[in-house]
Amino acid sequence: MTDAPMPSAQSPTARPFWREPALIFAALSGLAFVVLGLRAMAIPLTTSGGFGLPALGVTDALWVQVYGSRTMLLGILAITFAALGNVAALGLMFGIGATLPFFDMALIIGQTGPGPILFRHAAYVVWLGLGAILLWRLHRRRVTGA
Repeated sequence: MTDAPMPSAQSPTARPFWREPALIFAALSGLAFVVLGLRAMAIPLTTSGGFGLPALGVTDALWVQVYGSRTMLLGILAITFAALGNVAALGLMFGIGATLPFFDMALIIGQTGPGPILFRHAAYVVWLGLGAILLWRLHRRRVTGA
């Protein structure tokens, strides 16, 4: 399940997976996503305002719980892939995941127009993009042995 080839245990560059900054970043990001998802599931009316589409009632807030379940799933996957040391899967997940905030921003602009809340979603693009770059570099280093 891990990327191959791995540096040998005698190699001066060999490090346990939990000491790789990219994997630590991915695991902590996954934990943050789980927390964000749980918050959306537990208090959807409050969370909806922070998302950029304030819900007016319980029915309006159902979409926030869908958003929360999506976010929790991505967090659980990130933690799992990081624990397994599957850098290739993490890199793909973060890279593809960096497109999700664009869809979220399009929904917000369509409903409420542009506003300062879009900066939060842009920060998610940067966060996920940075994670993808770190993970792809680690994957390349592991595969080439460089």
